[in-house]
Amino acid sequence: MNPGPGGGPTDRVPPGFLAPQPVITSFTPNTARQASQVSAVISGQNLVNVVSVSFAPGDVSATVQPGGDASTLNLSIIVDGGAAIGSHSVTVETGSGATTFANALQIQRSPPPNTLPLPIYEVETGSPRSGYAVVTPDSGSSMPQATLTFGLVQNGILQSQATVLPNAPVDHAVISADMVPEIGRYVAFAIVNTGSVPASMSLTLRDEDGNVAATTSLTLQSRQQIAKFVSEILSFFAAFRGSLTIQSSTPVYIVGLRFTGPVMSTITISGTAASQTNSNSLVFPQFALGGGSATTLALVNDSTSTITGRVDIFDQSGNPMVVRLNGATQSTFSYTIAARGSLTFAPRDSNGQSPF
Repeated sequence: MNPGPGGGPTDRVPPGFLAPQPVITSFTPNTARQASQVSAVISGQNLVNVVSVSFAPGDVSATVQPGGDASTLNLSIIVDGGAAIGSHSVTVETGSGATTFANALQIQRSPPPNTLPLPIYEVETGSPRSGYAVVTPDSGSSMPQATLTFGLVQNGILQSQATVLPNAPVDHAVISADMVPEIGRYVAFAIVNTGSVPASMSLTLRDEDGNVAATTSLTLQSRQQIAKFVSEILSFFAAFRGSLTIQSSTPVYIVGLRFTGPVMSTITISGTAASQTNSNSLVFPQFALGGGSATTLALVNDSTSTITGRVDIFDQSGNPMVVRLNGATQSTFSYTIAARGSLTFAPRDSNGQSPF
């Protein structure tokens, strides 16, 4: 280019000349929590004539603040309360082009609220609804470690709780039975048949000397569940100490609970493990919600990669049971858990607090 006499024109960009593209070299700070507002600085080159600044996923928004120059861009960032946990990229568009900086901002989970839990309508009203829970990882994803906790709740405060681990299905089980109804000492059990054929079961109550005190039988159709106090299906004297034996024609999942007044605890199930009918899933035979009963399910990813899958809640007939957990009302809950991360599904109050 040969400038004309006197130095040539200086007030316009020569034809064919492109303004320089923006470049991002850093983003600080690179972490923020859900439901927060933070200030950040983008460093780079040619950060002038900014048209927009956007994030992906789009649950983070930014407003350009004064004080920047061609190498810095000052931002005010707002992170939604439900923003996705993990990495977010940022894109800066100027009059001469756009540039994207990957992994610019890591969104972290908000800490639990520092407040006492409030009463939860679906926990403390109505009659308890009973069903069961099934945890199924996606194809190619590892199985999470899982624990399920039952609780009794009054005025938002947990009165008692008991935690169970997933068990293998059994066709023969024995439950310790120490019952004194007059002082509120009861034994309960829940059984679910996840198989494709009916399960015919015989229940036998024996005293400490091995004598048969009572017997009964029942049949659970495919995908059905039952949850009962022993005293509801077997007649015995006012107080009883011994054992309950359950024999089934096909493998079933069983959990036992002991109640002493409002205090509950789990009972170890002794028996014969059968070949698993749902080896790709974890089955919890009892899931209760309502009338003061609550249930929470904790999943932990102990692997070095992200895991995904779903949790299905079913009623006693094996149909999807809609419950409200983590603010969502549905029967199937998807999960994505980062490496070494965890996730808890629980009934929560208006502040996001769980009674557990």
